[in-house]
Parts: sequence; structure tokens; C-alpha cells
Amino acid sequence: MAASHLPHQIFLLRTAAFFWFASTVLMGSDSEGVRLWALLMALYPLLIWILYVVSDRRAEYFQSLFVIDAAVVAVAICGFAVPFMSALSALSAVILSSSLCLSKQTLQSRCVKLLLVLVVASQARYFFDGFKMLGFEQSLALMLLMGFSWGAATLVNRESAARSGVYRATKAAQDRVVQQVDSIRPYLPIASLIDAPPEAGARRRVLTLFIADLVDSTGTADLHCDDLFTELLNDYIVTMGQLVLKYGGTLDKFTGDGLVVVFGLEDCDPKLAAKRCADMALAMRPALGSLLWRWRSRLSRLPTGQRIGIHSGECLVGSFGCPERLNYTVLGRAVHIAARLEQLALPNEILVSAETAELLDEGYNLEDRLPANVSGLQSKLCHSALLD
Repeated sequence: MAASHLPHQIFLLRTAAFFWFASTVLMGSDSEGVRLWALLMALYPLLIWILYVVSDRRAEYFQSLFVIDAAVVAVAICGFAVPFMSALSALSAVILSSSLCLSKQTLQSRCVKLLLVLVVASQARYFFDGFKMLGFEQSLALMLLMGFSWGAATLVNRESAARSGVYRATKAAQDRVVQQVDSIRPYLPIASLIDAPPEAGARRRVLTLFIADLVDSTGTADLHCDDLFTELLNDYIVTMGQLVLKYGGTLDKFTGDGLVVVFGLEDCDPKLAAKRCADMALAMRPALGSLLWRWRSRLSRLPTGQRIGIHSGECLVGSFGCPERLNYTVLGRAVHIAARLEQLALPNEILVSAETAELLDEGYNLEDRLPANVSGLQSKLCHSALLD
């Protein structure tokens, strides 16, 4: 239906038209039966409106209403002494509304046309006498007016159908775009990148960086087929990734058998970011133990654990790379320090820098380690081990 977006206006017009038509039927006879029929015609559009409001199948009912309207008008004209002009106006209203709101190919449109043809054919003498009484000039003017109204309604219907087709095509294209965006969403570190302006440059932020790496994964890969080792890595990534989401981190990238996680991108307090990162690291130890326990019967050699390094400091955050291929990530000295801490850690050890330790409260069990000489740093790297 082309004009189903205007049901309220159509119902209001129908209600007014049927009240007027019922009054003309009522004035044409003093019979109790006619009065009852006129009352029913007056109440009919209100009852239909109530059914329309409470129904879940509104579109179907809306189209069928025009068939019912045509039937009611046909019964009134054929069965009662309706004034000629009232009958002609009622038929014109049915033709106009159906032409405006129904497509020619629909069953409802064909039913309305059939009813109108039957009315005119059965009451041909009645309409002939009515036009004869009006005279040739007035009858011609009236017929031209009716034809013009019908033509205008048909044009409006066609234009509405064309616009409706454009709307459906636009909606389908929009749905495809949404599906495409949803399909690439898992590949983005943060969902807000979809709405971020492309010209947005890198910005400096104080972040807490987490870097983890499986220990002796190369030995495990060397003794097993690629499919089995890949399945292990995927299980590891899924398990650790769920913890990243649970503790509010941003998964920056996978590094083969490890991952880089960033805390603080969502404008949270640096202390809160460090605490979330520490809680996640502590939760990863038993999670990895459970994962390796599940795999013990399938692998002859398992990774011996994972090393974790955590550092808090100022980083550059933004999209880096060439215009054809950008990568949203973090860069800076803090990233390198976190990576060096991960390399210094023993299997299943969590090393945190002094900067991160300052952000953690006394509720965390930290054990100082000897400052380490790190290539590229002018001073020794002070760090601690985070214990359960």
C-alpha cells in the first residue's frame, strides 16, 4: 500500500464522510430500518478505528477497509432512497480514497472496482435520471471534476509508490552498511573508531600497558602439527580476551602467542586503570592453569606458563600508518618499558614498574626486585613482582 503512512488522516476523513453520508440517508426516509442503518454507518468508522488501534495486523486491515467502505456505500445506494448528489459524492469519495491508497495490482483494489461497477450497472436508471435533472453543462462539469480528482489521486499514488520504492532501497542499503560495520567491529580495538573523524590526530594519554607472552610456545609448536597448535593458541586468546573485556581493558593487538592490552583509553582515572590491569593479570594466572590442564592429554609438551609485564606512563594514542592502511594503537617509551618487563619476567611471573606500583594501593602484594639494566634506558629499571 502506498499511503499506509497516513492512516490517521485517512481515518479522520472517513469518519467525517460517513457521518455526512449517514445523515443524508437518514433524511431520505422515516423508516426505522433506515434509521438503524444510518446509525450503523455513523458508528462504523469509529468501530473500525478502535479495531485498527488495538490490532497488530494494521496494514492488512487498512487495505481491506476500502473494500468494506465500497460495500457499505453500495448497499446504501441500492437499498435506500439516497439523494442523487449524496450518492454521487459517496461514490466519488470511495473512488478517490481507493485510488489514493491502493495499488492497482492489489486484490482489494480490484474488489472495490467490481463493487462500483455493480452499483452503477444496477442503478443505471437512477444515475441517468440524476444527471438528466442536473442538465448537460452541470453534469459535464461534475464529471470533469470527478475525473480530475481521480487522475490526481492516481498520480499521487504513483508518486507515493515511487518514493516508497526509493525508501525501501535506501533502507536496504543502510541495513547492508550496518551489517558491514558490524562485521568489521571485532577487528577494531575500540568501537568508537567507527564514529571517529578520519582527521583526528594522535593525542597524549597516561595509560597502563599490559604485555603477556606464552613461555616455550616455540617448543610446543615444533612437536605438534600446525592445526593443533593453532587451536591451542586460539583457546588461549579467547580465554585471555574474555578477561580483558571483563576488567575493562582494550585489546590492542595479538602478538602470535601473546597479547598487548591498554587500560585508560576510556578517560578513567590512572589509578583505577592500574588497578584494573593488576586485577586482570592476577586473574589470568589461574585461567591459564585451567587452560593448560584441559590440554594436557592432547599435547606431549605444553607451554610452561606466561610472562607478564605492566607499566604506566604517557603514550601517544591514535591512528598510525599509511593512508591506505592505518592501525589504531599506542606508541612511546612506555610501550617499550612494558615489553622489557615482560622479557625480564620468569614463567608465570607478573612484573610491574615502579610507576605502576605507585598507582596501586596497599591491598596489592608487591615484592621488590633488583633494578635491571635495560638496553636503551639511561638508568636502571626499578620494578616489583605482583604476587597473589
